[in-house]
Amino acid sequence: MARAERTIRVEVQPDDSNPCLRRLRSFWGRNLTGMTESGIGPGAKSHYLDPRSSERGPCYSLTRLFMFIFTGLFFILGIVILAVGIAVRTDADFKAAVSDHAPGANVGAGLFIFVGLVMILTGFVGCLGAVRESRCLLFSFFLVLFFVFILLVACAIWSDASKSKMRASIAARLEAGVMNYYSDAGSRQMMDSIQNRFRCCGSLEGALDYQKQQQPLLARAGVPASCGARSSQAEGCYFSIVQQLDAQMTKIAAVGVTVALVMIIGMVLSLTLCWHVMEAP
Repeated sequence: MARAERTIRVEVQPDDSNPCLRRLRSFWGRNLTGMTESGIGPGAKSHYLDPRSSERGPCYSLTRLFMFIFTGLFFILGIVILAVGIAVRTDADFKAAVSDHAPGANVGAGLFIFVGLVMILTGFVGCLGAVRESRCLLFSFFLVLFFVFILLVACAIWSDASKSKMRASIAARLEAGVMNYYSDAGSRQMMDSIQNRFRCCGSLEGALDYQKQQQPLLARAGVPASCGARSSQAEGCYFSIVQQLDAQMTKIAAVGVTVALVMIIGMVLSLTLCWHVMEAP
């Protein structure tokens, strides 16, 4: 025989002195104004009600659902960004191209590592804010997104403005390396490493950079063995390095634009959900 059930609604005033309700209100960040009890006897269950949940409408529910989906994707994207930053930063060709000649180029890869870590933490905060309907967490989520977005824009502007300076620095270091190849062990080691890595020769004009030197020692020594058997056909290392650098920076820029668009969506969602929570009775 089916067990009869009853539903009892007990109204609880906001200034209730029950310590259990006070703890629940404090945890969820909202007042609990009702309680329902279903069933009879030991199996009866009590549920605290949030009266605002039925008054917000489908727009709020849809925004909250999108917020859950977004924060999950944002968390995953943060892991991807972190992996890309680490891969670029530890790439052997990238390090050979920029570590000694243009240290500022490492800023882009380092920034991606930082942004990836921030995105992972921020995704968790945003999801928690949506679950608890906390205005503080949701607004904190917005502020972090806004800060990182401004940081990305500033770094993009700086990178574009310093591109010519970076290339000039690379050319100057390579020319100095060619000039001091036979007189300085450090320059010789640097040029041999670059020429072996990129299969290039000299600075701008290939093997001709060594052949046209006015120093008698260079004239007698000729072209270094690290230029390869076909040294006369090898291009200057400047162009090989710039090509590799541009490829890595293009990869970083593509990911950066994607992250910026995702952050704009996240800022809109977090502010919308925060507005719904603030407008609720």
